[in-house]
Amino acid sequence: MKKILIKGGIILSGGEQREADILLEGGKIVAIEAAIVTEDCKVIDATGQYVSAGFIDLHTHGGGGADFMDGRVEDYATALATHAKHGTTLLYPTTLSSTTESLHEAV
Repeated sequence: MKKILIKGGIILSGGEQREADILLEGGKIVAIEAAIVTEDCKVIDATGQYVSAGFIDLHTHGGGGADFMDGRVEDYATALATHAKHGTTLLYPTTLSSTTESLHEAV
């Protein structure tokens, strides 16, 4: 089971922030403490950086110069990659008021 230790980040949780380390095993958080010491893990230095859960975007029309209304797989991939790069882990593509044909193409 691969372990990852995120060191010294500023954790945003519950409307508060605090500096702490985060230990992940198998992709799940197993510890959040002031100073975690462990071996055999990948270490990410997050000193001075914010650490939070992934963001959910409930209303977006695209991203990275791509628009969901274009209805092309490439545009969806571009928009999704752009959002993921900036911390969005779930989003709901949003269409515009348009013709029935355009809406069908987007969907």
